[in-house]
Amino acid sequence: ALLQGFNFISDEYEKGKFSHEDVIITIDADGQHDPDKIKDMYEYFNKNMLDVLIAQRDFSNYPKYKIIRNRLMSLIASSLVRFKFVDIECGLRILKLTFLEDLLNHYVGYRYSCAGEIGIAASLLGYRVDNRYKIRVPYYRKRGPNFIDFFINLIFYFLIFLKIKFYLYTKKSSIAR
Repeated sequence: ALLQGFNFISDEYEKGKFSHEDVIITIDADGQHDPDKIKDMYEYFNKNMLDVLIAQRDFSNYPKYKIIRNRLMSLIASSLVRFKFVDIECGLRILKLTFLEDLLNHYVGYRYSCAGEIGIAASLLGYRVDNRYKIRVPYYRKRGPNFIDFFINLIFYFLIFLKIKFYLYTKKSSIAR
C-alpha cells in the first residue's frame, strides 16, 4: 500500500501538483498512533530541519519478545548505516518529498520491511534522519509482524543496503571517469 501511495505521489509531483518542500506523513492503520500528535511531530521535524523523521514508540505496553526483536532490528539497521536507530520499525513517519524520488529508485516495500527500508535508504543516501521523537502508544496490537517477518525484514534490509551501496559505488565510479 505504501509503495502504491508513494508511486501515486511521485506521479502527481511530476505533474507539478506538489512542491519539493511538501512532506508525506505515514501512519499505521491499526489505530496505535494518535493522529492528533502529528502537528507536534511536524513542528519537531521543521525545527530540526529534517528530511526523514521516524517516531520512536514507547514500548511500555509491549511484550518483552517484541521489544527485544525491535531492538535487534534497530541494532542491525544501525550497524548497516552507522546511524543510531532506536525504533526502526515505527509506522509513524514524516518524509520530505525530495527524499521520495531517491527512495523509489531502491525501495521494495515488501510487507513489514517498508519502515526499515525507509530509514536505511535515507541514512545511506545522506538525508537528515531522526529517530528520537518519542510517542506514546496507548495499546499493544496483537497482530502484526511475526517471527517469519523478522527474517523477511532482514533480507530486505540487506537488499536495500546492497542496492544503494552498489548505486553509490557506480555513481562514484562514473564521476571518477
